[in-house]
Amino acid sequence: TNFFLSALGTFNIATGPNNPTGTHFAIIQVPGDSWGVALISATFDTITSYNMLQTAFANAWPDPRYDPPQSPGQTLLKNATALIVDPNLLNSGYRTNINNHLVIYVTTKSVADQGAISIAQSINTNGTYSFLALAYKSDGSNIQSLTSYVSNKACLLYQATDSNSLNSQATTLAELIFSASTTGQYTC
Repeated sequence: TNFFLSALGTFNIATGPNNPTGTHFAIIQVPGDSWGVALISATFDTITSYNMLQTAFANAWPDPRYDPPQSPGQTLLKNATALIVDPNLLNSGYRTNINNHLVIYVTTKSVADQGAISIAQSINTNGTYSFLALAYKSDGSNIQSLTSYVSNKACLLYQATDSNSLNSQATTLAELIFSASTTGQYTC
C-alpha cells in the first residue's frame, strides 16, 4: 500500500464532470485461489481523491475476521484480467479519448497462467490497457510468465527484494506514468 501511495500521491486524483483530466484508478483483488473469485474493490468513479485512494487500499486488504485467508495460487488472475474490460468497470470512468491506461499487477512468487497471459496480450494488443508487473520478493521463478503477461520485459519491475527496494520502484512507476501522460502511451 505504501508503495502505491508514494508512487501515485503526486497525481491529480479526481473523477467526475468537474475534473475530466484527473487520474482515475480502480482496484481488483486477486488474493489467491481460496477466494474463488476476483473482486473489484474500487471502480474508477469511487476513488475521487488521494484520501479515497488510501481508503480504497485499506478496504482492499483482506480482513481476517471476515474474509477467507489469502492463499497460494493465481488461477483467478485470468478472471481479474477479464474483469478489467468488463462493461460495468469500463462504464465507471474509463476514458476512451486517451490511450495511456495502465494495469499494474503486483505479486510475490505467483506465476501467470496461460489463460491470464492470453487475455492480457489480447487487451494490450487492442490498446485498451498496457500492463506492468511488479514481482516483490520474487525468487525469479515467475519472471518468464510475468514477462509474457505484460508483453514486454521492460514492463516488468522485479528488482524489489525488500521494502526499501520496493519503495525505490515507486519513483520508477511515477516517472513511467508521467511520461505516458505526456506522450500518450507507455514506453516501458
